[in-house]
Amino acid sequence: MSSWIGRISTQTLRAALRSSLQTYVVRVQLALVGVLLILLGVTHLPLHPATPALGWQFNDAPRSYRIDLIELPDDPAAASSAASGGAIPTTHREALPEPEPDPLDEAGGGDEALDASDPPDPDLAAMESRSAVLEFSEQMPEIEGGIGSYYLNIQYPRAAIEAGVHGRLILSFVVEQDGRPTQIEVLQSLHPLCDSSAVRALRQTRFVPGRQNGEPVRVRMRLPVHFKIVTPTADQRAEIETPHSG
Repeated sequence: MSSWIGRISTQTLRAALRSSLQTYVVRVQLALVGVLLILLGVTHLPLHPATPALGWQFNDAPRSYRIDLIELPDDPAAASSAASGGAIPTTHREALPEPEPDPLDEAGGGDEALDASDPPDPDLAAMESRSAVLEFSEQMPEIEGGIGSYYLNIQYPRAAIEAGVHGRLILSFVVEQDGRPTQIEVLQSLHPLCDSSAVRALRQTRFVPGRQNGEPVRVRMRLPVHFKIVTPTADQRAEIETPHSG
């Protein structure tokens, strides 16, 4: 009898333990599921406002435009009044009062009197004359040694001679205060080889600078350069071929 009671109590204890263990497992699973649900909710909640994306947005909606024709009055005073918001009738226009004369103008004063009383600053005038580029001057620049010294620096390109290139080109440049040519440009081109030869020769040329009021100034000049193929005559060929006795 006692053994049978012990067996029942043991089975009852085991059943109780098994049920409690199953309940514990279920609770743990439920707790895990709850924690996962909470994490998913927290991570997907919009805690911070989303920053709008920057980019192009195309609007295909039709738009209507209106063009108004505004007729401006002939009177400038009426135009200015209409622009400010007031309308002046075109048929009845009131004459605007004439401005009162300035007593300084009647007495011969004003801006002219001030300009006459203030003499020009010679230093400022000299500075402006040095920085400005003049088109003409009292004494125009001249090539040192004449135009022939410039042509001595030109080398007629052999390829241009063989191609029969001849004619005229025009150079534009600025003669500085020290006689150097700068800002050289080809205004009228003849051939790239001839243009390069003319520019190269001009860089080797020095000028007597132009003068204005006795001071050297910068002057812009133009120089036509001629390229001409000269065929020597029979007499010139004979003279070249004939040896000279010393």
